[in-house]
Amino acid sequence: MTEDFWFHATVINSTLVRASLKCSPSSEDSSAYLAVRWTIRSSPCSGLFSNIPSAQAYDLLLHPETLYTIEPFASYAESNSITKYMRVDCGPDIDLLHNIKKVPIHLLLRTGDTQELNQIFSNGVNKNVSIDSENSNVLGRTWVSGPFIVIFEIKLKGDKELSEKFRAKLTLDVEFKQPWGYLSAIDKPLLSFYAVMCGVYSFYALTWTVFCFAYWRDLLRLQYWICAVIALGLIEKAVFLAEFDHMNKHGVVLKGVELAAEFVSVVKRALARVLVIIVSLGFGIVKPRLGEVMRKVLLVGVLYILCAFLESATRIYKSRDERKDTEVFAYLSLSVVDGCICYWVTTSLLLTLQNLKLRRNVVKLTLYRHFFNILVLCVLAGIAYTIWAIVNFRTADCFKDWHEIWIDTAYWHLLFSLILFAIIVLWRPSQNNQRYAFSPLMDKPEECVSSSDDDDSTHGARSTALALTPTLRNRHTLDPYTKAATATVWR
Repeated sequence: MTEDFWFHATVINSTLVRASLKCSPSSEDSSAYLAVRWTIRSSPCSGLFSNIPSAQAYDLLLHPETLYTIEPFASYAESNSITKYMRVDCGPDIDLLHNIKKVPIHLLLRTGDTQELNQIFSNGVNKNVSIDSENSNVLGRTWVSGPFIVIFEIKLKGDKELSEKFRAKLTLDVEFKQPWGYLSAIDKPLLSFYAVMCGVYSFYALTWTVFCFAYWRDLLRLQYWICAVIALGLIEKAVFLAEFDHMNKHGVVLKGVELAAEFVSVVKRALARVLVIIVSLGFGIVKPRLGEVMRKVLLVGVLYILCAFLESATRIYKSRDERKDTEVFAYLSLSVVDGCICYWVTTSLLLTLQNLKLRRNVVKLTLYRHFFNILVLCVLAGIAYTIWAIVNFRTADCFKDWHEIWIDTAYWHLLFSLILFAIIVLWRPSQNNQRYAFSPLMDKPEECVSSSDDDDSTHGARSTALALTPTLRNRHTLDPYTKAATATVWR
């Protein structure tokens, strides 16, 4: 029986590496024992070990001195460079530094030379150390900051006939303990980032609540949608913060909590897209209701939730080798849905701007122009960052600036929060709230906009008369058009 295990993490210098191996035999066999070997290797290239297949990991264990083509240099330390395997008995607490005095560190150069550094990875600190001590099960400390991988090979040895019948349960736990906890050096900045974003969304929620209570009589339907997006954004950041904090304190990823955080994030992103669509369509501002179009908007939102949640669940519950086909399908589906949303938003927003220009509604036209300019700036910012990320993160053969990877996640959260802040400022509740609301006097049906020039002049004259109607509501008038309009406004 042979088992291979490997663990990778990006850590800082002098990070404590612990490994605990437990063996629980299910049958008695005094001749059976374990042959164990391990290797820890460092590389300057970020992401090199995250997608490593099992065969390649085993090759690194057998030949740690092998240098990848993209690596300018590397370094490694192995349990025993001479005998390779160490013999240990099956038990509840196995010393993985068994009879090892020190573990030297070797530096690999592109020239093909291998140098032994003056540093050592371990000097056998596990010996004569109690299990409850902080130094128990310690393999050593990392000698440089960057990505690391620890590879183990465990073989069952002994009498051939008896060892074939021998069964045991192996438990191997590996820890990378850094000064702040167990969180990777790549993800550590995200812990502080989500804490700051919780404060930002709390400010959004508090400010929006105060404005809503101050002008609750004049709230528009659209402002309720904005309230829902703010609430979901706050919940999303709080759940992500709790998830990262738990990982940092306990070193264990809870799949359920991670999936819940992703689901909240997916719902928030879907609701935000729905909000942008209905704003572009002029819901509550140019049109009193969307009718059948609203069903299409909700359908697009549901499709986005399904595609995004499929991608998140695949990424969480499946290994990288198993999820390739599903992940590609999910990404393509998301791209198609997002492409349709972008096209719909662009065409709807341009049509709404055109209608407002023809109606000469300066107040609403200014509002939508600001919104259009904000969306254009955000799209340009997204495109610029995508190009920068592709050049620096994706196309680089050996990406050494691993401490910048957290920006790839934080940037999109920050960009969304800026868009939301702009929407909050533009559509904030105020005492003049109703000037943005749909009015049957000022906002005639869209078919009137496409009439002839003569009709436009007549429509403009009638609109002028209708705009003065509320001031004459207590007077007697014989104009049947004015009567009808007055009844519509004040009933």
